[in-house]
Amino acid sequence: MSISAKLFLFLTALLLAQSACNPKVKTALSTSDDGKISFDLLQLNDVYEIFPLENGKVGGMARAATIRKSLKSQNSLCIMAGDFLNPSVIGNLTYESKKIKGQQMVEVMNTFIDLVTFGNHEFDLDKTELQDRMNESKFDWVSSNCWQNNGGTFFPFSKIDSLKTPQSIPNIYVWTVKDADGTAAKIGFFGVTLPSTKKDYVHYDDFFQAAKAAVERLKTIEKVDVIIGITHLNVSDDKKLAALLPEVPLLIGGHDHNNMLLKVGNSKIAKADANAKTVYQHHFEFDKRSKKILLNSTLIPITDKIVEDSATQKIVTKWEKITTKIFEKSDFQPKKIIANLQNEINGSDAHNRLQQSELGRLITSAMCSAWADTVDCALLNSGSIRLDDVLQTTITQYDILRMLPFGGGIPLVKMKGKLLKSILDIGQKNIGSGGYLQREKVSFDSNEKNWIVAGKILENEKIYSVVLTDFLILGKEKGLDMITKDNADIISIEIINPKNKDDERTDIRKSLINHWKSGL
Repeated sequence: MSISAKLFLFLTALLLAQSACNPKVKTALSTSDDGKISFDLLQLNDVYEIFPLENGKVGGMARAATIRKSLKSQNSLCIMAGDFLNPSVIGNLTYESKKIKGQQMVEVMNTFIDLVTFGNHEFDLDKTELQDRMNESKFDWVSSNCWQNNGGTFFPFSKIDSLKTPQSIPNIYVWTVKDADGTAAKIGFFGVTLPSTKKDYVHYDDFFQAAKAAVERLKTIEKVDVIIGITHLNVSDDKKLAALLPEVPLLIGGHDHNNMLLKVGNSKIAKADANAKTVYQHHFEFDKRSKKILLNSTLIPITDKIVEDSATQKIVTKWEKITTKIFEKSDFQPKKIIANLQNEINGSDAHNRLQQSELGRLITSAMCSAWADTVDCALLNSGSIRLDDVLQTTITQYDILRMLPFGGGIPLVKMKGKLLKSILDIGQKNIGSGGYLQREKVSFDSNEKNWIVAGKILENEKIYSVVLTDFLILGKEKGLDMITKDNADIISIEIINPKNKDDERTDIRKSLINHWKSGL
């Protein structure tokens, strides 16, 4: 054996001996990259409240932040699947001479959210308000089908930094993950939103085609390893999208407010409960060589057993103090309990915009009671109810405030029966939208095809006393623009002076609180 051969054997033996004594030393014969990598995605969607709900027992963004930060040492990303700027109690308050409009939510989300897509309610804000919120955000945005519309010219939304430099919101998002042994993978995201909120400054591409194009770009140009969809769609459309894109293993969804985990082929559709009552943790194990994906999705309840993250809670407390001062000036005590419930009350949009509901009955009966029941009926557009939640156990004044965040008076309108009939007919046709009318002292005889008002068949020429809302008498509800003082069939409109704060009729929320306290 040659000297060089003996030297090679000696060095090899020495290296193996060192490796045996110190397992952290890898031999030249082993590979550092095993081709396998794991990562986590934490999902929230449809969050309108930064505070815990149900008397502090569930929800709370500071608790959600604790869950997120427990994943910080891993490859992890926290995602909000739309609807966070509106509607909310706080967002409709005025602070420092401007409507808050989601400022509180962005400030809280900046502490732990990484990536968002638009929900339809983001476009409730006007163009300037939305731009302000995007500029304030420290998290990233992705949108594959929403564009700014400037007189028929469409271009990406953008964040504008402190140097007045616009940063376009991309239609795809690529995230690179790495692990200790050197494995790296590219994770691609797209985001799509349903076109239910129409604004002149917004253009929506078809979300099916936009998602398909984004996936193709992620595969062919970006050459990502795994593709994830962030969607704010009806679940029926999520199912169609999952079937259209079988290569996408997960759609992180919003818009529906109850948790669900559905399977379509090899893909999953996940939605957490609204208002951070739950979050989803999606754990991925990916093998780059075989391209095999193992996905485990765990629904995590956010309860009072989870401690608040201190950084996030500091901001929540700041906004709690601000809102408490604002409410107290209007004679509200947010934390005051006004009732204990024997049974839960469904306050979801899906429930209240499709049928006469228990919550609708409670509010409209309070409207009648405020006028000492000297009225024939009360009508409320379901879009005024913004709770989109289920009320359980105790009811506080804050629950009433988040239920009816716009407030407003409840005027008494005297009108002819033929106008009332038109209003009721259109309200019924508005089923499924905010223009669907909740009613008190009104029913429909489906056999005789007659409206029954105050126990009697509606008469066209009779004058009826009807309690409405400030919003309805402005004629701004869908199809109900005939409800204005200029209509010849409106005899009179009695509006209580809003400066008279002792009169509950100046604020529908005060009427409901008093009605609830009286035992309904």
